[in-house]
Amino acid sequence: MFEMTKEQGKQRYLALDEITRLLAACAESRSRLLLAIVTAAPHTGLRKGELLRLIWERVDFARSVIALGRQTKSGKGRDVPINQAVYGALAPLRAAAGGQDASGRVWGALRDIDTPYRTALTRAKILDPDVTFHTLRHSFAGHYVMRGGRLEKLQEILGHSSIKTTEIYKHLAADYLTGATALLEGLGAEINAQSTHGAETAAEQQAGVS
Repeated sequence: MFEMTKEQGKQRYLALDEITRLLAACAESRSRLLLAIVTAAPHTGLRKGELLRLIWERVDFARSVIALGRQTKSGKGRDVPINQAVYGALAPLRAAAGGQDASGRVWGALRDIDTPYRTALTRAKILDPDVTFHTLRHSFAGHYVMRGGRLEKLQEILGHSSIKTTEIYKHLAADYLTGATALLEGLGAEINAQSTHGAETAAEQQAGVS
């Protein structure tokens, strides 16, 4: 597996150790919801607006998806898979909100997390000015691809209208360059064989002279 590299600007990703430090910092935050939100972000790839507007009616534990309606950037609905980390973050909140009967906003009256999020970044010693909440979406995509996820599936999860947008992550795929030159195996093999045969013949003749 490749190590996550620090890209510049909008393509900045968080390395595994940075994500670990950030979650630990969020756990110490006075904002009781910050840890759950920041846990969900790099495990779903949801945009900040999509995450903060999330309602319980869209969280389907039975199907293990967040079924987004038309409140997305593209205006199209999509299903985003829920893994165990997201389930672990949301399940206690759902139980507290009424269990199966929970309705309304997942995060209650919370509308903005910029201040506690920046505080957590500082506490985690992630001081890169290019790191924003959107970086968590890029981190989801980058790690998904590095662990063998297909770009076509990633496009669906992220809600990209064009695969061209998703392809900005293809250089992170483990097999992107590995074995790429295997296509050229045998190129000039006949010439190389003739050269090797000629060298062996010359060596034999020289040995005979000696």
